[in-house]
Amino acid sequence: MTSSDLAPPPPPPNPAHGGFLSSSRPLQPWIWTGGIAAVVGVLAVVIWVGFHFIRMSDEVDALHRSGVGNASEFVVDEPVDWTVFIEPSNASLSGFRMRIWDVEAGREVSMKPYGRTFSYGFPSHTGRAFATISLDPGTYSMQVEGSGVNLAVGPSPAGHLVWLLVGGLAIGVPFVLGGIALAIVAALRESRRRNRLAALPPASAWSAGEWRDGGR
Repeated sequence: MTSSDLAPPPPPPNPAHGGFLSSSRPLQPWIWTGGIAAVVGVLAVVIWVGFHFIRMSDEVDALHRSGVGNASEFVVDEPVDWTVFIEPSNASLSGFRMRIWDVEAGREVSMKPYGRTFSYGFPSHTGRAFATISLDPGTYSMQVEGSGVNLAVGPSPAGHLVWLLVGGLAIGVPFVLGGIALAIVAALRESRRRNRLAALPPASAWSAGEWRDGGR
């Protein structure tokens, strides 16, 4: 009997071809890609938050200030809508009197309640918003009466806080969470792929010493 009389063995299983995160080839590159994306996202968020934190600190330092017994003047070059803050942030408005005086017009400028809640805290200054004010170009004087409090006036740094939060989420969600998810999925599929490769071979239609029907 010749080898040509034997029935051919069944073909080996055909692995899946192509596709995203295909299990037919190693997935370590996808794991590294996800990890790198997550790290880049974390660094980008840290840089973004640090940038806007510094900008907020600079804007707080640039506010026009006046303390008890220390009237100060400032000049406005164009119409502005500014916020009025009391410093420090835990100071009480009780027993605190202040006014902003239009030097050229010789009148006190009216204020409106802030209507929201915003406070800042930096090593140099802490304060909270309590009023808004609209100013035309001109020279203004700030006068304060109270104990241990300062008055600060200028553009509100709250806008940078909004950008800090919104930008941080916009960067962090796709890069950090997306990269972590990609790395986890790729790692799980790589683990399954290795387990399949290490498993025992499937049962064969032939066994050792077996001949096909009619063989002699």
